[in-house]
Amino acid sequence: MEHLSREVIYMNRKSFCLTAGIIFIAIALLHLLRIVNGWKVAIGPWAAPDWISWVAQIVANRFTLVRFSLVEHGIKLLCEDRRV
Repeated sequence: MEHLSREVIYMNRKSFCLTAGIIFIAIALLHLLRIVNGWKVAIGPWAAPDWISWVAQIVANRFTLVRFSLVEHGIKLLCEDRRV
């Protein structure tokens, strides 16, 4: 049986922060759509109240701003260039 080799691709700080920022933008937009359209979210018998989307919207926007500012200014506080 032939051994399959795995190629490990490392992500640098800038790529990581950009990717994380884009993900947080998507989360923020989904919560904004939920607020505007009045979508309801239910997990089993529990229905998520609307205020959760307001909080998640604020948190996701803040995370997005932090990630993009780290990319712009090159600060290594949260996005260390580490290899796992």
